[in-house]
Amino acid sequence: MADIVVLYAHEDREKVRLLHSVLCNTAQQWSIWWDRDIAHGAWEAEAERQITRARCVLAFWSSASVRESSIVRKEAAFARRHRVPLLHIFLEHVDLPMSFYNEVFTDLTGWQYQPAAPGFQDLIRRVSSTLAATSALIGRPESFIANGKTLQLPSFVRSVSSYETLLSPRYSLLALALHPSSEPILVSTYDLLRSPGIDRTDISQRVSEIADRGAAVFVDSGNYEAFRKGERSQLQSGDSGASWAARDFHNALQEISGDLVLSYDDPFPVGKPVEIARAVARQVAIDEKKSRGTQIIPVVHAPLVTDKRRPEELPEIIESLVKEIDCSIVAIPERELGDGVITRAKSVQNVRAVMNSSTRYRAIHLLGTGNPITLAVLAAVGADVFDGLEWCRTAIDHDTALLHHPQHFDFFMDQCKFSEFEGVRTFTSDRTRDFRLRLLVHNLDFFHRWITDFRSYVERGQVKEFLGMYLSEQIMAKLESSLSGVIK
Repeated sequence: MADIVVLYAHEDREKVRLLHSVLCNTAQQWSIWWDRDIAHGAWEAEAERQITRARCVLAFWSSASVRESSIVRKEAAFARRHRVPLLHIFLEHVDLPMSFYNEVFTDLTGWQYQPAAPGFQDLIRRVSSTLAATSALIGRPESFIANGKTLQLPSFVRSVSSYETLLSPRYSLLALALHPSSEPILVSTYDLLRSPGIDRTDISQRVSEIADRGAAVFVDSGNYEAFRKGERSQLQSGDSGASWAARDFHNALQEISGDLVLSYDDPFPVGKPVEIARAVARQVAIDEKKSRGTQIIPVVHAPLVTDKRRPEELPEIIESLVKEIDCSIVAIPERELGDGVITRAKSVQNVRAVMNSSTRYRAIHLLGTGNPITLAVLAAVGADVFDGLEWCRTAIDHDTALLHHPQHFDFFMDQCKFSEFEGVRTFTSDRTRDFRLRLLVHNLDFFHRWITDFRSYVERGQVKEFLGMYLSEQIMAKLESSLSGVIK
C-alpha cells in the first residue's frame, strides 16, 4: 500500500517525474506510487488497486488532464467514489472538472522545482495533514476491487457446496448461470477434487462462464466440506494425519481460477493473540506462492477454550494480523462471533473498531451468513461481505425475507413474476422445469433484489427503515436498545 498515488496526463509526464523526485527527496517517509511502477500486466486493474489502497491521491490538472476523455478525470472520480482523500494540484491555469469545481487546490503553475517555493510547501502541508487524518475512523467505501472486478458493498456471495444443499455443485452452478445477475460466487476446492461424480473440466468451465459475466469468484480452502465429511481432523493445518490437507488445496488452485482465495485455515488456533496472528500470516504467505498471484483473504478463527469460542480475542488477533500482512479484507466465521445475533453484532463492532484504527478501510468478510435479516444487522455494525448457502438450502418468501423448508416453494413460486429479468420470469413460471432448479433461481432473484435494495438504504443512512420493513416494532426496539447509536 502506498501513502500517495499520483494521477497525471501522459503529456505532463516529465513535469510530474521531476515533482515526484523532489517530493521523494523532501519527504522520504512517504511511499509514492505512480504508473511507472507498473512493470507488466493489466494497467487499469493495478491502478484501481493502488488507488483504493492509498492514503491519499494527488491529481495533477493541466489542459491535457481536464479533457473530457482524460484518464485523470476518470481516476479522480474513481478515488472520490471510493472515499480516498483527493488533493488537486494545478500545473496550468485551467478550470477543474465540474464535479470538483469548488474544491481547494494547490497552485504549482510556474514552479521551478524548488523545495522552498510557497506552492510546494503548501502541498507538503496539505499532504501531511491528510495523511495524519487517515488514522481517524474511515467510512465504508461503495465498492471493493478484486482482480479488476468491482464488488459493491455490502455484498452477498452465493456459495456452492456439496454439503447439505438441494443440488450438487454442478446443478447449483447451473442455477447460477440461469440467473443473469453478476453478484459474486464462492466455490470449494474440496468439491473440485473430492465430490463424487464431479467432472473437473465441466465445473471449471461453468465457473469461468459465470466469471465472464463479471461475477467475482471466491475460492474456498475446502475445509468446510472436509470437516463435515470426516476428511479433516482437529489437527493443525500442517499435520499429515488429515486426509484433506493444504497440499490438496494448493493442487486444486492450479485447476480453477478465482479472483479471491480464502486461506487454508486452522479452525482450532492455540496460543496468544499475536502468536495466532503470526500463524495466519505464515499460512497466507504459503498460499500466496501457490495461488498464481491471486489475492489471499486471511481466515481468522476465535480460539476454542473448553469447548467454547472466545470471540473477545478476535480484535487483538486481527489488530496483530494487519501489522503482519497488508490485507484489504479479513474473513471470520459468523458462528464464532457469539451465540445470538446481538452478541455477534457486538463482536463485529469490536472488530470494526480495531480495523478502523488503521490507515485505510479493510473489509470484514463473514463466512456462513446467508440469513437476510442477520446479514442486514451485521452489515449495519460494520461487516461488508457475506457468503452463505441458504439460497440453495431453503425456500425464501420474497415478501417477508423469511426462510422456509424447500417444499414450501409451492407457496411462493409466483413471486418472480415481478422479477426485473424476463428470463427469470419465464423460467420460474414454467411448471415443466425441474422443481429444485426453479426454486434456486427464485431464491437467487430474491437475494439480487434484497442486496441491491439494502445497499441503497445503507447509502442513504436508512438501515433502521430497511429493517423496519421486515421486523416487528418490538424486535426493532430490542435492536435499538442493544446496539445504541448503530440502528437509528
